[in-house]
Amino acid sequence: MTGSAPGTAKIAIVGAGHVGVTLAYACLIRGTGRTIALFGRHAQHIRADVLDLQHSLQFVPMATVTGSDDVEVCRDADVLVLTAGGNPRPGQTRLDRCSASRPPRW
Repeated sequence: MTGSAPGTAKIAIVGAGHVGVTLAYACLIRGTGRTIALFGRHAQHIRADVLDLQHSLQFVPMATVTGSDDVEVCRDADVLVLTAGGNPRPGQTRLDRCSASRPPRW
């Protein structure tokens, strides 16, 4: 982190599915970040989720919410959270998906 005070950080969430959007909402209600940025593959879904989150802003500490299918939305983020996972295949169990979504070894 770049030394931002609590509640002033930009938080970028890669993966705007159920987990990513829930995390964005949790950050808003806790006042964790000043800016929440969602990045995902489906522009219309991201736009809808951003609008939903923006409608809740009157009930949470001051923040802004942005989102895009362009990775530039994540620029200058103090915190980057990866919630993206693979698309499920027919018949694939949640346990199978977890195994397939393991992070790479570095």
